[in-house]
Amino acid sequence: MPAMFQGDIFSLFTPDDARTCFVVFGHFGFNPMRETWQRFLDREQKTGLALSPNPFEQYATLQQLSGNGTWVKFIQSHGMSDEEIRQILDDTSKRSAEQGVRTLWTNGISNEIRGRNNEINHEGDDRRAEFIVRIAKEIENESGLSIRLISLNDVFVRNRTFLE
Repeated sequence: MPAMFQGDIFSLFTPDDARTCFVVFGHFGFNPMRETWQRFLDREQKTGLALSPNPFEQYATLQQLSGNGTWVKFIQSHGMSDEEIRQILDDTSKRSAEQGVRTLWTNGISNEIRGRNNEINHEGDDRRAEFIVRIAKEIENESGLSIRLISLNDVFVRNRTFLE
Protein backbone atom coordinates (compact mmCIF):
# COMPACT_ATOMS: atom_id res chain seq x y z
CA MET A 1 0.00 0.00 0.00
CA PRO A 2 1.45 3.39 -0.94
CA ALA A 3 2.28 5.66 1.99
CA MET A 4 0.54 9.05 1.87
CA PHE A 5 1.81 12.37 3.22
CA GLN A 6 1.13 16.10 3.22
CA GLY A 7 4.07 18.39 2.59
CA ASP A 8 6.63 19.76 0.18
CA ILE A 9 8.16 17.12 -2.11
CA PHE A 10 11.33 19.22 -2.44
CA SER A 11 11.92 19.01 1.31
CA LEU A 12 12.42 15.27 0.77
CA PHE A 13 15.22 15.64 -1.80
CA THR A 14 18.66 14.93 -0.42
CA PRO A 15 21.83 14.08 -2.32
CA ASP A 16 22.19 11.08 0.02
CA ASP A 17 18.88 9.48 -1.05
CA ALA A 18 20.30 6.36 -2.64
CA ARG A 19 17.97 4.28 -4.78
CA THR A 20 15.16 6.84 -4.74
CA CYS A 21 13.28 8.46 -7.61
CA PHE A 22 11.22 11.65 -7.45
CA VAL A 23 8.55 12.27 -10.08
CA VAL A 24 7.36 15.87 -9.76
CA PHE A 25 4.27 17.12 -11.56
CA GLY A 26 3.63 20.85 -11.73
CA HIS A 27 4.77 24.18 -13.09
CA PHE A 28 6.06 27.53 -11.96
CA GLY A 29 3.11 29.87 -11.89
CA PHE A 30 0.53 31.20 -9.49
CA ASN A 31 1.39 28.51 -6.95
CA PRO A 32 4.11 27.80 -4.35
CA MET A 33 6.19 25.52 -6.64
CA ARG A 34 8.89 28.10 -7.51
CA GLU A 35 9.24 29.14 -3.87
CA THR A 36 9.61 25.56 -2.60
CA TRP A 37 12.15 24.76 -5.35
CA GLN A 38 14.12 27.92 -4.47
CA ARG A 39 14.22 26.86 -0.80
CA PHE A 40 15.64 23.52 -1.92
CA LEU A 41 18.25 25.25 -4.10
CA ASP A 42 19.28 27.50 -1.23
CA ARG A 43 19.61 24.49 1.08
CA GLU A 44 21.56 22.38 -1.41
CA GLN A 45 23.80 25.08 -2.88
CA LYS A 46 26.64 23.95 -0.62
CA THR A 47 26.59 20.38 -2.00
CA GLY A 48 27.98 21.42 -5.38
CA LEU A 49 25.14 19.91 -7.41
CA ALA A 50 24.64 21.77 -10.68
CA LEU A 51 20.95 22.50 -10.30
CA SER A 52 18.80 24.57 -12.60
CA PRO A 53 16.59 27.43 -11.50
CA ASN A 54 13.94 25.71 -13.64
CA PRO A 55 13.98 21.93 -13.08
CA PHE A 56 11.06 21.45 -15.49
CA GLU A 57 13.51 22.24 -18.30
CA GLN A 58 16.64 20.53 -16.95
CA TYR A 59 15.01 17.33 -15.73
CA ALA A 60 12.22 16.73 -18.25
CA THR A 61 13.54 13.18 -18.73
CA LEU A 62 14.52 10.73 -16.02
CA GLN A 63 18.02 11.70 -14.89
CA GLN A 64 20.35 10.88 -12.06
CA LEU A 65 20.58 13.83 -9.67
CA SER A 66 23.67 12.59 -7.85
CA GLY A 67 26.15 9.76 -8.16
CA ASN A 68 24.58 7.67 -5.43
CA GLY A 69 21.32 6.75 -7.14
CA THR A 70 18.88 9.63 -6.63
CA TRP A 71 16.81 9.99 -9.80
CA VAL A 72 14.43 12.81 -10.78
CA LYS A 73 11.90 13.56 -13.46
CA PHE A 74 9.90 16.78 -13.67
CA ILE A 75 6.70 16.88 -15.72
CA GLN A 76 5.54 20.40 -16.53
CA SER A 77 1.78 20.42 -16.39
CA HIS A 78 -1.28 22.49 -15.69
CA GLY A 79 -3.42 19.40 -15.19
CA MET A 80 -3.36 16.09 -17.04
CA SER A 81 -5.70 13.33 -18.08
CA ASP A 82 -5.78 10.06 -16.17
CA GLU A 83 -4.18 8.24 -19.10
CA GLU A 84 -1.31 10.73 -19.33
CA ILE A 85 -0.57 10.26 -15.63
CA ARG A 86 -0.80 6.47 -15.90
CA GLN A 87 1.62 6.43 -18.84
CA ILE A 88 4.15 8.68 -17.11
CA LEU A 89 4.09 6.74 -13.85
CA ASP A 90 4.20 3.35 -15.60
CA ASP A 91 7.13 4.34 -17.83
CA THR A 92 9.06 6.06 -15.05
CA SER A 93 8.57 3.22 -12.58
CA LYS A 94 9.86 0.68 -15.11
CA ARG A 95 12.93 2.77 -15.92
CA SER A 96 13.52 3.46 -12.23
CA ALA A 97 13.37 -0.21 -11.30
CA GLU A 98 15.91 -0.94 -14.06
CA GLN A 99 18.25 1.60 -12.41
CA GLY A 100 18.01 -0.10 -9.02
CA VAL A 101 15.57 2.39 -7.50
CA ARG A 102 13.65 1.03 -4.52
CA THR A 103 11.42 3.99 -3.58
CA LEU A 104 9.46 6.31 -5.85
CA TRP A 105 8.00 9.57 -4.53
CA THR A 106 5.44 11.57 -6.48
CA ASN A 107 3.18 14.49 -5.77
CA GLY A 108 -0.45 15.03 -6.57
CA ILE A 109 -1.72 16.61 -9.74
CA SER A 110 -5.06 18.25 -10.35
CA ASN A 111 -7.62 17.23 -12.90
CA GLU A 112 -7.27 18.93 -16.25
CA ILE A 113 -10.51 20.85 -15.78
CA ARG A 114 -10.83 23.19 -12.80
CA GLY A 115 -13.42 25.84 -12.29
CA ARG A 116 -14.60 28.32 -9.73
CA ASN A 117 -16.79 25.92 -7.78
CA ASN A 118 -14.68 24.78 -4.83
CA GLU A 119 -16.97 21.86 -4.00
CA ILE A 120 -16.69 20.45 -7.52
CA ASN A 121 -12.92 21.03 -7.52
CA HIS A 122 -12.64 19.28 -4.14
CA GLU A 123 -14.60 16.27 -5.44
CA GLY A 124 -12.38 16.18 -8.52
CA ASP A 125 -9.25 16.27 -6.37
CA ASP A 126 -10.57 13.38 -4.28
CA ARG A 127 -11.33 11.35 -7.40
CA ARG A 128 -7.85 12.09 -8.77
CA ALA A 129 -6.24 11.04 -5.48
CA GLU A 130 -8.16 7.77 -5.61
CA PHE A 131 -6.95 7.21 -9.18
CA ILE A 132 -3.30 7.93 -8.30
CA VAL A 133 -3.45 5.60 -5.29
CA ARG A 134 -4.90 2.84 -7.48
CA ILE A 135 -2.06 3.27 -10.01
CA ALA A 136 0.50 3.33 -7.20
CA LYS A 137 -0.85 0.05 -5.79
CA GLU A 138 -0.58 -1.55 -9.24
CA ILE A 139 2.99 -0.30 -9.66
CA GLU A 140 3.99 -1.60 -6.23
CA ASN A 141 2.54 -5.02 -7.01
CA GLU A 142 4.12 -5.25 -10.47
CA SER A 143 7.52 -3.66 -9.86
CA GLY A 144 8.29 -4.20 -6.19
CA LEU A 145 8.92 -0.46 -5.78
CA SER A 146 7.78 1.26 -2.63
CA ILE A 147 5.56 4.18 -3.64
CA ARG A 148 5.19 7.36 -1.55
CA LEU A 149 2.54 9.99 -2.36
CA ILE A 150 2.80 13.58 -1.14
CA SER A 151 0.87 16.76 -1.79
CA LEU A 152 1.11 20.29 -0.44
CA ASN A 153 -2.61 20.17 0.22
CA ASP A 154 -4.24 17.47 2.30
CA VAL A 155 -5.74 15.43 -0.55
CA PHE A 156 -3.87 12.22 0.29
CA VAL A 157 -4.05 12.42 4.08
CA ARG A 158 -7.71 13.43 4.27
CA ASN A 159 -8.60 10.47 2.07
CA ARG A 160 -6.13 8.01 3.60
CA THR A 161 -8.74 5.83 5.32
CA PHE A 162 -11.01 5.82 2.28
CA LEU A 163 -8.13 5.09 -0.10
CA GLU A 164 -6.61 2.20 1.87
